[in-house]
Amino acid sequence: MSIRLFDHFTSLEDPRVERTKLHDLMDIVAVTICGVLCGADGWDDIHFYASSLESWYRTFLPLKHGIPSSDTIRRGISAIHPDQFQTCFLSWVQSLAHHVPESIIAIDGKTLCSAYGPDDTKALLHIVSAWSHAQHLVLAEIKVAEKSNEITAIPELLKLLVLEGCIITIDAMGCQKKIAKEIVTRKAGYAIAVKGNQEKLQAAIIKTFQALHNADDSSIDATHATEGAAHGRYERRTYTITDDLSRITTRDEWAGLTHIGKVTCERFIQADYQQETR
Repeated sequence: MSIRLFDHFTSLEDPRVERTKLHDLMDIVAVTICGVLCGADGWDDIHFYASSLESWYRTFLPLKHGIPSSDTIRRGISAIHPDQFQTCFLSWVQSLAHHVPESIIAIDGKTLCSAYGPDDTKALLHIVSAWSHAQHLVLAEIKVAEKSNEITAIPELLKLLVLEGCIITIDAMGCQKKIAKEIVTRKAGYAIAVKGNQEKLQAAIIKTFQALHNADDSSIDATHATEGAAHGRYERRTYTITDDLSRITTRDEWAGLTHIGKVTCERFIQADYQQETR
């Protein structure tokens, strides 16, 4: 799979009027993507960044008329159909992810502060995104109406990703049998948090670790601990996993399920002691 930026944007339509095409569309697209990836914030920043590296850009861009102005970049990018651009961009990003074996992809939802949906000016915009741990890059994201719709949005997000060989991490909202099956079908693994929305599963996992702890059972596969201090707080985390699924009565319904685990967090904030198990 090619990782060349140009190879993934060949299908991008140029909406500009022919007589106004002073700069190639790929010149505008390339300087914009490179600028944003390097921290440029706004059209002026993108133009300034490109101007400072013009000799480098000329090694792979024609730039027949030099670096596009900030207004030209703004008009060019604003005219592109967003769905077409997203398709091309995701294709390129996925080509990069394909070259990073066993990558961890974290799927998470978040509400954007002061950002409102187009259909309801009172409803804050909520998105579900896929973050590549190895590349420190958002691979894809989908807008959802509200947090509860993450359950339906996650499968749609998975369709945009190349998952083979990856490990997918999701919070408890995505702890659904259909989502686990989709991930395994795509030749990937998963680590999904379990909370009250899967009450019976959570209770069975808790009972398993209580029994193993009381019996000091050797079926506990591994225990790992981390600790550190920051912001006036000391925290110690203990991770434990086991392949004992005998108490998980629905284990056959969870595709690819091989282990369960728990994380115990101990926090010391001055004289205050807190403990949480997930």
